[in-house]
Amino acid sequence: MSVQAAYDNWSTTYDADENLTRDLDQIITKETFMSKRYKSVVEIGCGTGKNTLLLSQIAQTVYAVDFSASIIEKAKEKVNSVNVLLASIIVSEIEIIKTFALLEDPRRRAGQRHNLPLSINTDIFSS
Repeated sequence: MSVQAAYDNWSTTYDADENLTRDLDQIITKETFMSKRYKSVVEIGCGTGKNTLLLSQIAQTVYAVDFSASIIEKAKEKVNSVNVLLASIIVSEIEIIKTFALLEDPRRRAGQRHNLPLSINTDIFSS
């Protein structure tokens, strides 16, 4: 079974399953970002949207992507914010069209901040 197929299968129980790493990530993301404000944020591997709601509060626009279409459907059920664009992507379909100014990984040790440009075809967000 491919990793993508495994996540598609897991989508039905993902939020209910005990997952300490996922839950800790949510806590750290909230503590790290709640006081910040951004024009746009890209959330790669958004899963079912556990951090997407928070990101929608601190950014004008959130581009949330995951490679599992089933996981994205769960995120769409949970996240109903006009400033959030959710999409399932295949990495090979990413094109250089839109550049995002900031990517941060709160799980990195304190003080390490990585600002990396990321480009993605925004056409994948059309409904």
